[in-house]
Amino acid sequence: MKKIVTLLTTLFLLHICALPTKASNNIPEEILSLQGNIKYDTNTFSEPQSFSASESGPRVAILSDSISTYKGYSLWGTYFYDESLMSIYDTWWGRYINDIGGHLTASETLGSSSITWNGQNIATYYDKNSYMASDFRINRLAYGGTPDVILFFGGTNDFYWRPQIGTYNPNQIGLVDTFTNAYHTALFKMRTKYPSAKIICITPFRIRESPDSDLDYYCNAIHAAATIYNAQVIDLRKAGLEEIDCYDGIHPNKSGMNKIYGMISQNAPPIKCEYITSHISDGVLKATATVSGTYSNEAEYKWDIINTKNTSQKITIDWSPQQDITWHLVQSGQYQINVTIRDKDKTYSTASTVATGSAEFDVNGIYIPNINRLTISAGVNISPNYSNKEFEWQYYDCQEQKWYLIQNWSPYASWINWTPPKSGSYWLHCRVRSTITGHIISSTNGFYYTQPKEFHVNGIYIPTLNTYKIKAGVNVAPDYTSKEFRWQYYDVKQKNWFLLSDWQSKSNWITFELPKNGVYWLHCEVRSQKTGLIESCTTAFNYSKPTFTTNGIYIPQFFSNKLSAGINLSSYTDNDYRWLYYDLSTKKWHTIKDWDTSSNWTNWLIPHKGTFLLYCEARNPYGQCVDYAVGIHW
Repeated sequence: MKKIVTLLTTLFLLHICALPTKASNNIPEEILSLQGNIKYDTNTFSEPQSFSASESGPRVAILSDSISTYKGYSLWGTYFYDESLMSIYDTWWGRYINDIGGHLTASETLGSSSITWNGQNIATYYDKNSYMASDFRINRLAYGGTPDVILFFGGTNDFYWRPQIGTYNPNQIGLVDTFTNAYHTALFKMRTKYPSAKIICITPFRIRESPDSDLDYYCNAIHAAATIYNAQVIDLRKAGLEEIDCYDGIHPNKSGMNKIYGMISQNAPPIKCEYITSHISDGVLKATATVSGTYSNEAEYKWDIINTKNTSQKITIDWSPQQDITWHLVQSGQYQINVTIRDKDKTYSTASTVATGSAEFDVNGIYIPNINRLTISAGVNISPNYSNKEFEWQYYDCQEQKWYLIQNWSPYASWINWTPPKSGSYWLHCRVRSTITGHIISSTNGFYYTQPKEFHVNGIYIPTLNTYKIKAGVNVAPDYTSKEFRWQYYDVKQKNWFLLSDWQSKSNWITFELPKNGVYWLHCEVRSQKTGLIESCTTAFNYSKPTFTTNGIYIPQFFSNKLSAGINLSSYTDNDYRWLYYDLSTKKWHTIKDWDTSSNWTNWLIPHKGTFLLYCEARNPYGQCVDYAVGIHW
């Protein structure tokens, strides 16, 4: 093997000294038989090892030749470098991945491979799959996941074998016969297959005694192509690699790797927040900052979340390694999400985005109908609904500067009745908690309270809701003398108040009907006819109208022309009924029993043998009618 390596070096020198003036479509014969410097590791061919500074960092893929191989990592199972030459942390790419906090997901590295291909299947490293612009190799850059960074270090073997440089023509993308066509084809495929990836193109460096002017043609073509495909270029012509920096004039040793890495680290951008991805679902905001640059794995983050309609509503998550955040929205709307990042060198970068979404529920405020009463009635407004919620109420005495509990957590406390202990300034505070997620949103209402002395309202009593006409009464202490009452209800869905009864002194009771099913607040104001003092009370409830339906007519078995029949109904209270039959032989209707409230049953003598239609119509006190008919044959 040592003799073969020596022969390769000698022939390489000969090849450089005898560079053709025109392009050669064939690989020099002496190259085809010399692969002594490339070794095979069959144990790692199918399952290459992974190299990682951080599993959560950027995914890095390498497309290169033997300069970037390492035992156990190449997808091709070939390598030039192993632990006997240097540690993986001494390679240019190992140091780069470690610095950015990334992890290697695909080492698409193959010794002796080029970017161009002349269409001949000559060797393992020179056939339809092995050239770097092939679909096969570019597809395998996603071996361990879609790459965030692609390190494209190719052209050394092209510079060695000297295909034509060519000129750029967008209509020739897909061709790989010239260096320019092949490089554009490779970048085009990478950019279209991995549109979000950062592509870093690394030029060849000066090998042996090759003229710099020859190398310039290839490097200039790389710069021109990279500009079109928004790729970064690391130009190793400026790295200062000399013969002493390589093992064989081609493969860098530790000193050479250090110079390559030095160029990459000099050109590597400082830490940068590329963008923020955010999503709001079920009232939860999730945001992640995507970061690039050196030392990004050591970054710290500061987050600000601001309600764009209420900028005073701002949440700050101070400096921490928290690259993503989760936060429960306290209100539906649009939020501006800002992140500031810094690295260990105190280099800063910022990014912003806007996310719009709905909170799990919104607390729209506390409603206090009237504070000019002994007992204050207060309700918290929630949207979209009150289901699966529980409530806690507190008040803050501004004079004493203390909090007091009014109502501990309860699913029945969207409304409370509370008597402040004395006149003064108060904050009334309600916390609403989801019984499904445990998320809490609160609201506070501040007011000045003057304690009345004459009377107070203790609440509203509704005996039953399962009726068309609802009856409700308000309880007043110490008595009902010289009081008058005004009743209203609030349709939560329509967000409108409706007057039921204006001021009247006849009774503290009211009977009313609601137009449809839904959630309502029933509100009663009580006013003293002596002093004009007004106290009020509110209660909330969910109303469903009773239904009036029939399940059919029941006829017990009969053996003569006398039969009994009854109609089955959802409600029998105060209904009246009408029974008829239709004679199919005479095609006429006949009345059995006209509207009657005595019973939902009737007796009928069938007038003669034949076929009839027995029909019943039922009507409830609210004018709703249902009917049913059955066929009878006797």
